[in-house]
Amino acid sequence: MRYRVINDYTQGMALTVLATSILVSGGSSSRVEVVFFYSSLYLISIGCGGYPPNLQSLGADQLDTEGEKSTFFRRYHVLTHLGSALGDTVMVYMVTAKGWVFGFFMCTIAGLMGLSLFLCGFPLFRQYKNNGNPYTRALQVIVAAVRKWRLKLPSDSALLYEEEKGHNRQHLKHTDNLR
Repeated sequence: MRYRVINDYTQGMALTVLATSILVSGGSSSRVEVVFFYSSLYLISIGCGGYPPNLQSLGADQLDTEGEKSTFFRRYHVLTHLGSALGDTVMVYMVTAKGWVFGFFMCTIAGLMGLSLFLCGFPLFRQYKNNGNPYTRALQVIVAAVRKWRLKLPSDSALLYEEEKGHNRQHLKHTDNLR
């Protein structure tokens, strides 16, 4: 999934370079060229919408302690905003000075470099096996909530427990916050 989303972004950037060069080179643009250009932009937006949460969770999975994870998130957000600031300044200057095709080409090169770095490090990442379908678990929670909609809470909060494997009872703390 992570590889596919980054690859969609890179393909979208390459298609945008091609579409922009076609649109800029000629006089009037045909309907097919315009559809091709907007399709490549939509492919970029799909790719950009998918990788930030995936990269954050992938990076956090590689670290063990909470301190390391908080440092990772701080650095991730600082570098993300730094990249955004550079994109808003340097890339705007490059597009103004050299043209749209050159600007999209530089973004494509940066995307390809990021994809290659990601792929080089991918064998070193910790990878966890799936624990089943997450939609099944979410549906189970919804069904349980609907079935227990009208149940009364016990008056003694010590009667609230959660059963685990082996029938060990773990008592749940009582709260009035979510009533």
